Amino acid sequence: MMLFESPGWGWSESLPEVEFGQTLVKGAGRLIALNKQQRRDQAFFNREGLRFGGIIGYHYSFLNNRTDAELLEQKYNVYLSLSHQVNLKMLLNNRLDVVMTHDQYLVQLQDEPWFDQLLLQSEPYMEYDLRSVINPRKGFTLSEWQAVLQPRIDDGSFVALLARYHLPWPPRPLEL
Repeated sequence: MMLFESPGWGWSESLPEVEFGQTLVKGAGRLIALNKQQRRDQAFFNREGLRFGGIIGYHYSFLNNRTDAELLEQKYNVYLSLSHQVNLKMLLNNRLDVVMTHDQYLVQLQDEPWFDQLLLQSEPYMEYDLRSVINPRKGFTLSEWQAVLQPRIDDGSFVALLARYHLPWPPRPLEL
């Protein structure tokens, strides 16, 4: 069982036996850059030669879902790290031009004093529904998972957990 995965990320192709639960979070991938002296606009994201920051193992649709770090570095000028926090620090220190992140992370940072220095891409490069992924062949079924999850939704404990991370219930796209 895995939580917060999207059916659109190829699970059914590689593991046709998996089942997906209800949508838990609606997500979106978004590019961010520094808005130096408030002079940059959305056209900045289309410039040639930009240095990108991404996460090891993530699939980026506009990079043909490739994950090979060496290939991404050489062909697309993408640096891969282990965390969004590392990439954000590199962006703030002018070591990257653009970072690929997601709205669920950005919404947690809105109160940071430097947040208004960021230029957020107006349209996400990807939208997705995050769900549970269950392989019933492993002895735990989707209906058994729902029997565990639904009481936590009903009593508000799951909703409170999502709220700690500024994630709405029922799921809807985040507003930045």
